[in-house]
Amino acid sequence: MNFLRNLLASILGTLTSVFILFFMSFFFLMLIGTNESKPKPIKDNSVLELSLSSIVQDKAPSSDSDPFSPMMNVTVGMDQLLLAIEAAKTDPKIKGISIRNNFMSAGISQLQRLRKALESFKESGKPIMAYADFYSQSSYYIASVADTVSLNSQGSLLLGGLTAEVMYYKDFQDKTGLKMEVIRQGEYKSAVEPYLFNEMSDQNREQLGLLLGGLWDAIGSDMASSRSMTVKQLDDIIRSLGTSNPNKALANGFVDVLQTKDQYDSMLKVKMNLSLPNKIKKVSVMDYASGLKRDSSQKDKVAVVYAQGAIEPGYGSHEYIGEKMMVNAIEKAADRSSVKAIVLRIDSPGGSSLISENIYQALLKAKTKKPLVVSMGDVAASGGYYIALPGEKIFATPTTITGSIGVFGTIPNASELVEEIGINTELVSTHGAPLHYSPFSPMSDSFRTYMQESIAFVYQSFLERVSVSREMSVEQVDAIAQGRVWGAYDALKIGLIDEIGELEDAIAYAAEVADLDSYSVVDYPHYKSPFELFMEDLAGLSSSIKSFYTIKAKSEDPIELIQEFIKVPVEQHIYTELPYHLKID
Repeated sequence: MNFLRNLLASILGTLTSVFILFFMSFFFLMLIGTNESKPKPIKDNSVLELSLSSIVQDKAPSSDSDPFSPMMNVTVGMDQLLLAIEAAKTDPKIKGISIRNNFMSAGISQLQRLRKALESFKESGKPIMAYADFYSQSSYYIASVADTVSLNSQGSLLLGGLTAEVMYYKDFQDKTGLKMEVIRQGEYKSAVEPYLFNEMSDQNREQLGLLLGGLWDAIGSDMASSRSMTVKQLDDIIRSLGTSNPNKALANGFVDVLQTKDQYDSMLKVKMNLSLPNKIKKVSVMDYASGLKRDSSQKDKVAVVYAQGAIEPGYGSHEYIGEKMMVNAIEKAADRSSVKAIVLRIDSPGGSSLISENIYQALLKAKTKKPLVVSMGDVAASGGYYIALPGEKIFATPTTITGSIGVFGTIPNASELVEEIGINTELVSTHGAPLHYSPFSPMSDSFRTYMQESIAFVYQSFLERVSVSREMSVEQVDAIAQGRVWGAYDALKIGLIDEIGELEDAIAYAAEVADLDSYSVVDYPHYKSPFELFMEDLAGLSSSIKSFYTIKAKSEDPIELIQEFIKVPVEQHIYTELPYHLKID
């Protein structure tokens, strides 16, 4: 039996190696074929087309040395978009911008930042036109900046304000016996509320209402201004379903013309003074950006260190904040002699409290060497706010979500379920197992006390960090903490931030503090491209599969085999994390 299993493992290992070699050869051939995919020269009388269906982040992995970026890169950097739009303002070959069906996945602050860049572009005198078969709320927010907004005569415009929906699980837990043991610190720490109640608490309803209201004030006023109406008029039309069909959207001033795509293209030629008989020369904003380079000629640098994503265990990537990558980036920026100031750009809901603390300490150390300024993006809450505290000045965008100074721990428990189906567990221990936890037994009083004390300790440390950084008493911080989230303008009033401004404002301030007349911007950390990550994963695939089949060959007991393969250690983590993910649909 063992001989057959070992033989099978050997055969499968060989087939895996052959598969990998074939796959690598295939991609190598593709590489040869993509050598010609260099940035194409921009032709005269071109139109820059903004049509995105990708995930947008403040900083995306570089695709300069990635031969497969057109096929594999699903993330777009906001820095690339802004660079392209800024360059197009003065590029005589670009006659204007066409906005087409933007179903991009971006945060509210990112959308607002892109919209401001488009407003700045209009100062050049070049037109911006927009067309869609269907406008979502986010795509219309961007399109509303256009000189002319077109909609398919059979299309639709979905504009309904902001809504938050929270799902609650308490009844499900009671019925199934599967539940989440919760320990929290903070009256408003609503990330764990769905496990405790069947309906929304008054505190959570209050903070969500204020938060959504503040966000809508910002984006609603932008749309109203662009469409030459008051915010009240905008709100009244939305409540009366005034965009429920194309004719209503036209009559109420949300679009300027109903037409087909071909008619829109013809209008583009007229509005942008292009030769009517010829086909429009369109260049995508990302293709245009690929041929641009940010000025790096200045000797003195301002380093922008990007911290984006949840704070989680692991090395780190463009999708999450890992301790090693982040600390390395901070140290490199602090130790590089040409870097005269550091801007920490945060877009994070928080996460692991311990990793947040370690990044916090690295920032404190860097601050002794260089001026450190913080710029908040869509969200810098909980652990994301924790790592902002070393900044000597904290900027937030008008739609930044911040605060959420609170701590919680969640641990899965299935003791009621296993009891119901007839499984019993017994324990033997040298010290009465005061810190033992099993998901198949009820949580002991001693372990719950341990978790409560641990979370209380982290919360108190959080309060003290904020107290020192923001020059408040611990009592003052506690009064505005409790896990509550704040919009940017409220955060400014209560002293959690210093100024409303974009990343560019934070960079300019950092340069001013460092007394720089001229400087270039350099980014940290280096994010590996999708191709680099793919090749790393490919290299580890063979050993991973071999390891699985080695386990299979060793095991005689099928139950043991299953347990070995699906075994997952039970861990208890303490989190400082935002309870929501908010976006405009």
